[in-house]
Amino acid sequence: MGYLGIRVDFPKLYCALPFKRKNPGRGKRGVKAQELSAEQKSFNKALSKERVVVEHTNSRVKKFHIFGDEFRNRLKRYDTMTDIVCGLVNFRIAGTLAI
Repeated sequence: MGYLGIRVDFPKLYCALPFKRKNPGRGKRGVKAQELSAEQKSFNKALSKERVVVEHTNSRVKKFHIFGDEFRNRLKRYDTMTDIVCGLVNFRIAGTLAI
């Protein structure tokens, strides 16, 4: 969903956060949160379409156990190995998008 405090920590950074419905609070049974407007829903949908590509790419990189696990090789080879893995992932993505 995104880190909501990022705007406080980095005020000059542009970050797109999805809109959320306002919760009425505890003790208000039967009271539902107000629906989002059509503009907010379309923004959330467009943002999720971008985010899903990034999340799938992150999962593909993690399958190689470079970023997700402990690196069990010489530390001076870490940059080379990450470059190779990211290159393989990019090559696969580029191959699926061609023509």
